[in-house]
Amino acid sequence: MTRRTLVVGRRRCLLLSALLLPAATAPLGAQQSYAPVPLDTAATDSAAKATTSRRIPAATLARLPVDSIEGALLLEAGVSGSSEGLSLRGAEPGSYATWLGGFDITPGTRRIRAVVPPNATGGASVLTGPPPAWAGGSGTLRLAIPVGGARGRTLSWQTDRFTSGLGLNRVEGALAGATRTSRFFFGGVAFGRKSAEPGMDGRDIPIFAPAGVDTTLDLPAGPIDVPAFAMARGDCARFEGGADPRIAGNYGVACDDDRTPFSAESGYQLLFAADYRVGRASALEVVAMRSRRSSRLFDYRSILLTENVFGRETGSELYGIALAGALGPRRQGTWRLAASRQTDRLTMGPLTAEGEEDSRDPAGGFMLGGLGFRWDLESFPVDSTLVENYRRNRAGSVRSPLPLEDTNPFRPVDAFADGPYALAGFFERGGPSGVLTLFRERRTTLAALAAWPSTSNATITLGGELVRYDVTSYDHPLLSQAGAGIHLETPTRLALHVEDHFDYDRFEFVAGLRLDRFAAGAERPWVLDTVATIGGSPNPRFGEYYPFPRIASYTDADGVFQLGGATLPLVSFRTDEAHAAWSPTFRAGLDVGRARVRAGIARFARMPDLADVYQGVNTDLATTSLGHPFGTDLPFERGWTSELGVTQEIGGGIVADIAAFRRSTSGIGTYRIVDVDDPTRAGTAIGIVRIEPVGTSRATGIETRLGWAGPVMRATLAWTWQRIRLGAEPQELLGPGVSVPPGWERPHSLTALVDYVAPDGVRSSLFRRSSLSLGFRWTSGTPYDRCAGVTLSGEPCANPPTGTLRLPGFRQLDLRYARHVGGPRSGATAFLDVRNVFGRRNTERVYAATGTTSHPEAEADARAAALHSFELQGAENGVVGESGELDLGFAGQGAGGCGSWVSPGGEAAPAACVALVRAEARWGNGDGVFTVAEQSAAADASYAAFAGSGFYGSPRRVRLGIELTF
Repeated sequence: MTRRTLVVGRRRCLLLSALLLPAATAPLGAQQSYAPVPLDTAATDSAAKATTSRRIPAATLARLPVDSIEGALLLEAGVSGSSEGLSLRGAEPGSYATWLGGFDITPGTRRIRAVVPPNATGGASVLTGPPPAWAGGSGTLRLAIPVGGARGRTLSWQTDRFTSGLGLNRVEGALAGATRTSRFFFGGVAFGRKSAEPGMDGRDIPIFAPAGVDTTLDLPAGPIDVPAFAMARGDCARFEGGADPRIAGNYGVACDDDRTPFSAESGYQLLFAADYRVGRASALEVVAMRSRRSSRLFDYRSILLTENVFGRETGSELYGIALAGALGPRRQGTWRLAASRQTDRLTMGPLTAEGEEDSRDPAGGFMLGGLGFRWDLESFPVDSTLVENYRRNRAGSVRSPLPLEDTNPFRPVDAFADGPYALAGFFERGGPSGVLTLFRERRTTLAALAAWPSTSNATITLGGELVRYDVTSYDHPLLSQAGAGIHLETPTRLALHVEDHFDYDRFEFVAGLRLDRFAAGAERPWVLDTVATIGGSPNPRFGEYYPFPRIASYTDADGVFQLGGATLPLVSFRTDEAHAAWSPTFRAGLDVGRARVRAGIARFARMPDLADVYQGVNTDLATTSLGHPFGTDLPFERGWTSELGVTQEIGGGIVADIAAFRRSTSGIGTYRIVDVDDPTRAGTAIGIVRIEPVGTSRATGIETRLGWAGPVMRATLAWTWQRIRLGAEPQELLGPGVSVPPGWERPHSLTALVDYVAPDGVRSSLFRRSSLSLGFRWTSGTPYDRCAGVTLSGEPCANPPTGTLRLPGFRQLDLRYARHVGGPRSGATAFLDVRNVFGRRNTERVYAATGTTSHPEAEADARAAALHSFELQGAENGVVGESGELDLGFAGQGAGGCGSWVSPGGEAAPAACVALVRAEARWGNGDGVFTVAEQSAAADASYAAFAGSGFYGSPRRVRLGIELTF
C-alpha cells in the first residue's frame, strides 16, 4: 500500500509540473534536451478527473471545417453560442475567462476578446464544471501554446473564387524548430473576403451600386450628371431581357451573384512562442501575439455619399514572458513567474477618402494594412482635457471631431429620389454622420504560481495575479451629444488562491479557496439636496448628497451652496468602493471499476463588465436623453456552480460521459428604471435608467457525450439539455416569481464530430492517403416575443418579455476532405471544404409583429407610401393618368425631356425624373408608361432591399485549397 501511495503522489506532482512549466511537445530526436508535456494538455486532463473539461486536440482542430477555435468548441457538449460569444453551461455569453498557455488574456470589458489563430494552438479546451481555485469565474477557455515539435513548415491557401462564393482568400502558415536548449513556433492566418455574408436570401434581393454616369443634363444652371445604377448583387439574369440596352447589359458591370458590394472584410492573427532552457532545472518562455480584423460597413443609404462610409476595426497585441523551474532541494515542487502586457482596440467611424477608395474592391479581399479612418486615437486623442470638456459641456470646446455648434453642413441630405427605385432613401450630400467609437483597453498582468507536495498523497498549489487596467473609451455621435459616453479609467484587480489536492489510490479530493478583489475607481457625481421643504414640511434629506447624473447643468456662477455657515459644492465626485469576495471550491473523483464518478461544488466571483460600470459616468443628463443608461458601483457577480458526473470506459476506445449541472448567479448588472429626485426641478422625481446589480440567472442541464478515439479516427456524439432563466432581486422588479429565458438559450443541442485519417495501406482510391472531418450541429431555436406593430425582431417591445416563442431549430453539416501527395514530412495536400453541405435554410430572425420572415402589413404600408410619392411627383409635373400611371415618354424624348422636372415642393429635380424613366425600364416593360403595377414592383424591391433580407443564415459555401508541407 505504501508503494502505491508514493506512486500516486508522484503522479500528481508531475501533473502540477505540467501546469507550471513552459509548453513543449513530442520528442525532437537528437536535438532535444528536455521535454515537458504541453502546458495546457496535462493540466486540463488532470482537472477533468474532478471536474468537466471538453478538449479538442490540435491535430483535430487543424482538420475541422471551421474558421475559429470557438467554432470548433460549439461541437462539444455544454457549449453554445450567439453573436455575443460562447456560452458555457448557460452562462452569459462572453463572460468566461480565456487563458493562452499560462497567460490570462481575459478582457475587463466584454466588447472585444483577443483572437488566437486555430493553426497556432496546441489544442483548445473549456473547463465547464466547478472551477479550480486558480481559474475562478464561471467557465474557462484554455488554449495551449504549441512550442516545439519536430522541425517543420506548412503553408496553405484556400479560396471560394471558383464556386461563386464571397470572394474569400485565406492563407495559413506555421514554422516550428528547436535546438538543444530552445524551441520556437510561429504561426498565423491572414484572410480577405470581398463581401460580408448576406445570408441565404441575399441572392434573391437585388442590390444596386453606382456605375458611373447615366445621363448628363444640360440645364441653364449648368450640366448635371445623373448616376447610373448597376446590379451588384442578385439574380444576374433578371434584367437581361429589358428594353433599355444599358440596363440589360448592367452598364457593363459584372454582377457578383450574392456578394454585397462595398462590404469587404479582412484580417490576420499571428502568434510567436519560444522557450529557452536556463540552468539545469529552469526555463524561460516568451509569447507574442497580434491580430487585426477590418470590416467596411455596408450602408445602402450612403451608396452615393462616400463621406458617410464607415468601417469597423478590432485588434489585439500581447507580449508575455515567464520563468519557471523546480522548487525545493529535491526539486519535487515547481514554481512559475509570469508578466504580460496586452492591448485590445476597437475603432468604428468614417473612412478617409483614400481609405474608402482602397476598401471598395481590395485585391483578393485583403486589407492587411487596416482601414484608413478619418479619426482614431492618434489623430483624435481621448485625454483628460476632452473628458473635462464633455463632463462640463463647455460651449465651443472640442467634444466631437465636428463642431457641435453648427452641424447642418454635415447632416446627410436626401434631396432627390434618384436611386434605382426612383424613391427616397439615398443621401446625395452631407456627412459624415454617425457614432464615432474609439476604444482601447490595456492590461498589465503579474502572476505567480507554486506547487509542492506536502505529503506523499497531497500537493498544495499557491498563487496570485495582479492586473492593472487602462481603459480609454469614446462613444460619441458626430453631430450630437445624445447617447454619448467618454471615460478614462485605471481599475485594478487582485486574485490570491490556494488549493490542496489529495490523491489516494482510487479517490481524489480537491479543496481550494480564492480571494478576488477589484477597484473600479470611477468618480461619480453626487448632487446636494438644496430643497429645504417639500409641501410645507421639512425635507429630511436637505443638505445631503445623493447620486444623480447632473454635473454642469446643476451649477450656478460659483457652483456652491451655503449651508450652516459652510460652503458646499453642489456637485461632489465620489470614488467607487473596492469590492472583495471569497470563493471556496470542492471537487472529488472516485474510480469504480472502469468508471469515474465526479462531483463538485464551487462558489465563484465574476468581475462585472467594466463597460457597464463606467457607462455614463461623465454624462450630464442635460446633454442626453432619459433613455441613456447610467452605470453604478457594481460589485462582483456572485454565484454557485455544482455538478455530478460519471465517465465510463466501455471498451474499444469508446468512452461515455454524463453530467448534470446547476448554476445560479446573482448581482448581474441589469437595466432598471428608477425614480430619483432631480435637483434642477425642485426635487421632482424623474425616471432614469440605471445599471444595477439586481439581475439573477439560473441554469440547469444535463450533458451526455459518447466519444471514440482510435488509431485513425476520433469521433464524438453529444447531446445537451439546458434550461436558463433570468430574473431580478427583489422579484417585484419583474413581478413575483417571474423569470424569462435569455436570448441565447437553446434548450436542446445535438452535435457530432468525426475526424478520420486513412491509415497506410488503404486501397480505396477515395480514402487512400486522405482525411475526412465532419461537424454537425442541431440546436433549438432562440426565444423571441411577438410585438404588435413592431417592424423587426431586433426592435424593443413594449410588452413584458416572456420568451414563449422560438425560432425554428438550427441544423448544419460541414465537411472537409483532404488528399495528400508526397512523403510524410513533405508534400502537398489538396482539400475541399464545404459549409452547410445540404443547403439548409436556417432562420436567424423574424418579424416580431408576425413571427415569420414576412410582414404583409408593413410591406403594404411601404408600397402605399411609395405609390403616394410617385403620384405627388407626377401630379406636380402633370404626367399622372386616370389609373395612376405616369407618362414618362415626353414626346419621345425619354430622359432627355427631364430638364423641367420639379419635386413635389417645387424645386428643380431633373435627376429624380431620370430615375423614374430608368425605374420604368428596369421594373416595367420600357414603353415609357410607369403603370401602378410597375410602380409597385419598384416599391416592393426597395422594401426588400432595405428591410426584407437577412432572415437566414449562410447558404452552402464551397472552398478549395492546397497545403504545402516542407
